[in-house]
Amino acid sequence: MIWVNYVLLAGILIGDDSESAKRSGVSRAYYGAFNLARRWLEAHDISIDNHRAHDRVWRAFKTAENAPPESRANWQAVGTLGGALRGFRNQVDYADVVPGLDKQAIYAVDSAERIVALLDELEFS
Repeated sequence: MIWVNYVLLAGILIGDDSESAKRSGVSRAYYGAFNLARRWLEAHDISIDNHRAHDRVWRAFKTAENAPPESRANWQAVGTLGGALRGFRNQVDYADVVPGLDKQAIYAVDSAERIVALLDELEFS
């Protein structure tokens, strides 16, 4: 699976006028970023159990326990962006009404793209 393609698709979906496309775009942005982050951790020998995997992935980045000092802020940024993106993805997947969906969808895709860029820059201790 090429998870970055989910993020690319998200950018296309949020450009559509329909609420369902925007909601789907947010979800695709989240899952693309989440799976890339999870695969990054696993490639660096940080195993992520399926139980509460979403919490574990974003917490691993937010706590930055495995980050060298010079990369710690970027690790934490991934965790913070991912946690916020997850919250919004939950909202668009389950809430009947999502205030500010247009702007929030743009922010979600921007956040996912930022996570992708940060993962490319991260260092591991």
